[in-house]
This record gives sequence, C-alpha cells and structure tokens, in this order.
Amino acid sequence: MTMTTNPTDRAAIDAVRPLPCPICWAGAGGALDEACGIIPVGDHFARWAQARRAGLITAEQLHAAMDMLTAIADRALVPDPGPAGALAALGAVWSPDFDAYASGQLPAEQIRCALCLHRPCDCPEFGTPAYFALIDARHGRGGAK
Repeated sequence: MTMTTNPTDRAAIDAVRPLPCPICWAGAGGALDEACGIIPVGDHFARWAQARRAGLITAEQLHAAMDMLTAIADRALVPDPGPAGALAALGAVWSPDFDAYASGQLPAEQIRCALCLHRPCDCPEFGTPAYFALIDARHGRGGAK
C-alpha cells in the first residue's frame, strides 16, 4: 500500500494521536502522541476513522487522509508530515548544512559533520569512549550538553 503525499494538517494528526489505535494499540496506556508506524511515521487509517466518529476531526480532515492512500483499509498507514517525522521517531540528527546541500546550494564537500559539526569531520575514532560521549552530547543524553 503506497502513500501519495503527506497530510498538511498538523491539528488533525494531533487530534488523532490521543486515541489508542484499534489495530496496533499505539497510544494505549496514556502514551499520547505515539504514532502507529515506526518507519514511516504515521497512524493506521482505523485510528483516523475512530477520531472522526468521536468528532475529534472533521470530515474534510478525514478526506485529506483518505486522499493519501491508494487503497482504503483499516491497516493503511497515514504518514506523518515529511521526513522530519521519521527522523524524530529515530532520534536522528543531521548536519545543519543538509537543507542547503539537498537544495543544491552547497556541494557535498562543504557539509559539516552531523556529529562533530566540523568541516571536515574530526570526530574521535569510531567506537572509542570519546566517540560515544560525543554522540551522547549531540543527542543531549546522560546529562551531556
């Protein structure tokens, strides 16, 4: 099942997420804002239909979600907007230069490292304690900043 585009209505997604999904039970147990899918990030269509029946989203918002699907089925996954949703679910970080590179404004050799933020990269050797400390600092884990 393929999706064609991303919904642009963040309010609709925010209204759908408090409901537990009847397919995979994402959001059950008070885990608000939990998406059904890992990659791609999104929610089962059944969750959207449930939100419409509960009056949490409008018919137009449900229609916009339906337009995303090539086949309508409860297990169809309505994706979260853009790659940022998937990256957020993974906890991924990327170079602050990536957008300029992706738009053709910056050549690849000019991109700063996503981890050390230097150009060229001067990260510690992979697998060393210093390398993992840098990862923790970049992700703000373990009290590192």
